[in-house]
Amino acid sequence: MKKIIIVLFLFSCIVITFTTCIKDEFNLDKWNREVKYDASFAVPLAFGDLSYVDIDKFAGGIDNVIINDEGYLSLLYKTHVESFFADSLFKVGVMHNLFKIPALTKNTDVTQNWEIVPDELNGSTFLTGTKFKEMTLKSGNANIRIAKENGELLSISEFSSIHVIFPEIKINGNSALSFIFSNNIEDSQSLAGYTIDFSTSTPGYNKIPVVFHVNYSGTPPTGGVSIDVTFSNIEYSKIIGNFGQKKLMFKKDTIDVKIFKEEEYEINRYYFKDPKIKVDYENTFGVPSYFTFNELKAYTHQDIQLPLLTSTNPSLSIFHPDWHNVNYSTALGVPAKGNITINKENSNLPDIVSQKPRWIKFSATAATNNEQSDLASLNQFITDDSKLKADIEMELPLWGDMSLFKMKDTADFELPEYIFTYDPVKRAELVVKITNGFPAEMLTQVYFLDENNNILDELFVTQAEKVLSAAPVGAGDKVSGTSDKITYITVTNDKIRKWKTVKKIIYEVTANTTDVNHDQPGQLVKIYPENRVKFFIGLDFKVGIEGNIDSIQNAIENDTISNK
Repeated sequence: MKKIIIVLFLFSCIVITFTTCIKDEFNLDKWNREVKYDASFAVPLAFGDLSYVDIDKFAGGIDNVIINDEGYLSLLYKTHVESFFADSLFKVGVMHNLFKIPALTKNTDVTQNWEIVPDELNGSTFLTGTKFKEMTLKSGNANIRIAKENGELLSISEFSSIHVIFPEIKINGNSALSFIFSNNIEDSQSLAGYTIDFSTSTPGYNKIPVVFHVNYSGTPPTGGVSIDVTFSNIEYSKIIGNFGQKKLMFKKDTIDVKIFKEEEYEINRYYFKDPKIKVDYENTFGVPSYFTFNELKAYTHQDIQLPLLTSTNPSLSIFHPDWHNVNYSTALGVPAKGNITINKENSNLPDIVSQKPRWIKFSATAATNNEQSDLASLNQFITDDSKLKADIEMELPLWGDMSLFKMKDTADFELPEYIFTYDPVKRAELVVKITNGFPAEMLTQVYFLDENNNILDELFVTQAEKVLSAAPVGAGDKVSGTSDKITYITVTNDKIRKWKTVKKIIYEVTANTTDVNHDQPGQLVKIYPENRVKFFIGLDFKVGIEGNIDSIQNAIENDTISNK
């Protein structure tokens, strides 16, 4: 439509051209009298081609206008949720134990099992019931301090050596973590690269065997000794075991369905036959995992809550109190993928979308294990970077019908002043040819506005001029041809004068499909990428110039310069 307005300026250019030609041909510089010139012209003004690439500006900032799997168009809205990494959700904290070795004879070996109770670990975020079978460490420190049972530090002179060995804490699968005390009472070592095997002790988890080899040089101290063991600053790369029911994430978000934003568009009704919400997830936890929407609510632009989104298919447990089972990793470094789809087959989503939601708000939760999980299994695993993440998409395929979907486009408009001084345009007739390849009836209008946005005039007067029929629809709800229309509009000099104070125009299109039965095959339509509206606008006009040729020429040239 902007081209139509721009071409009105072509009137000025043509007048300039022909006035200059007259002056050059007849040496008008030597004339000092009034002139009169009349002529008629027919010129093409504008060509247009509106296709699916323009739909995105009508869709209000959506993520994509896509070609869907069936070849027609969909509007797509996206959001993303994900858990924290496992090393933030599952923290080992500090392991600590105080072992008491009774008074013994020389060269005595004592074996004890150091039990790790997750809910008693200082700084741990593991749950009660977590079972450690194996843990590989990225970093950490092991510190051992030896004292008498009463807390008094052991004197070096009272023993020749004390050897503390952790036979199931190994590096590279062979060298066990060990401490030999022969000339001090405290020692520490790095735990980086070590793997702790909890499985060799009964019951096969949460216990680390410790061997104490005591060699006294003299009389053993009364009451024996205490060995204080602390593992701190622990960071793991992998843990195998069972992790109980642990919440992985809780996320609140909003899908902003901007096509229903009525500040920008006036929509009486939009019906989508096959709306979808799809959850595509990737899970690197090697733990049975579950996902659910705690709530899915839709609101209109006036913040009126629509009916809750619910499942109509019992097999889709995502809308029920129980969890929806998601795939989980079965091998280190290999993510498990899957999806959950909410559509017209298993929910009331079409009913909600038909009521023009402005927002769809949701909260999502994911967790490990549930009441039905095998909590005795010790084959679950996590790595430090395990994560569950999900892309949530709302897809609105352009398959359905619409009622009074009004779209507007604005362009600047201002006629040159000399047109009103010398009245060069005596008569003009627009020839508008439009080829509609969209399966929707359209109502068109052009409004002329002043600087205060007051409407001064309308281009189309009769209903017949405004209406553009929908293209015919054939098999598969697909357009099978075009609808063509030619309209002739007379633009008089009086109308041009009426546009003297016009500063802008608004081109408005209202699309509408006829009343249909949503359940009747063949009555709904689909929008394909090849659907387009082509238009051609031509002008048949008459110009006439009368007055002093030098004055006219100066007015035209000055106006042309001022409009550059």
